[in-house]
Amino acid sequence: MRPEIGKLLLDMREATDAIHDFVAGKSLTDFTHDALLRSAIYFQFVIVGESLASASLPG
Repeated sequence: MRPEIGKLLLDMREATDAIHDFVAGKSLTDFTHDALLRSAIYFQFVIVGESLASASLPG
């Protein structure tokens, strides 16, 4: 395993933990009416996607 894979996995874990924290106690209505919440969640998903893409690259 490449050494940076551990860092990428940690980034993904921290991002998904943040998403979990952001949505705790929120309803779909809260989500649809709160642009800041949507942006924060979107950004964390970007981190997950970028980390996953980097982890998938060869070598």
